[in-house]
Order: sequence, then C-alpha cells, then structure tokens
Amino acid sequence: MKSFEKDLIGKKVMSDRGVPIGVIKKSFIDSDSGEIQTVVLDPSQSINVEKFKHNEQGDIVLPAQDICSVQDMFVFEEKLD
Repeated sequence: MKSFEKDLIGKKVMSDRGVPIGVIKKSFIDSDSGEIQTVVLDPSQSINVEKFKHNEQGDIVLPAQDICSVQDMFVFEEKLD
C-alpha cells in the first residue's frame, strides 16, 4: 500500500464484518520501497484488543496489506482461524 501518512492519520478502520476497530494514529513505511508496512490504531472502546496484535501501549498494530480503502475509511480483512 502506497499512500501519504498524513492522508491516513485519523481515518477509521472497520472489520470486514462492519465492527469499528479504531482510528489510525501512525504508520510505518519501508524506507526502500516507500510502501506502508503497518498501521497503528487507537482502538475503539468496544473492541477487545487481545483479539489483535497490539503493542505495549495497547494500540492495535495491523499489517497494511490486510486493509483496503473504502471511501473515507479503511476495512481490515479478518483472517478466521
């Protein structure tokens, strides 16, 4: 995913089932390719952070390859085990 970080910050992320996951607060970009590798979300109050990969601060960390842009928000494709 190529994009500008300033265009991502503050965008909502929902699951592919329509559940709000959180709001993008930061992204990590590969310095060689310029592609966004991961996004960090401020989790929604109603989400169980333990269901997702998260950092020590409790922010959700998602691989950019698993989200896609839909209008003014992003959708995370959950992988069912």
